[in-house]
Amino acid sequence: MTGVDEVLGLSGYRDTLVKLPAVDPNNFTPFEDIDEAWVKPICEKVAKDNNWEQSIINEIAAAKDRPIEKPFSFQQKQPEPTE
Repeated sequence: MTGVDEVLGLSGYRDTLVKLPAVDPNNFTPFEDIDEAWVKPICEKVAKDNNWEQSIINEIAAAKDRPIEKPFSFQQKQPEPTE
């Protein structure tokens, strides 16, 4: 799951592995038939159970408050000498 603040270009991301129940031979879906509609309810449940939406919103909000990094003068790239 990814959340993006499009104005500032900040984002947050969550990912996990989900153990599915044992295969039911009477309700088996071959791998090649798995599509977004099959996966989406599983993903949405995991995201809801783990409060990912609010967590990502909080992460982006915290990123807005981080100090801006600025290099010291000795860390700035010097222009290449010309011949």
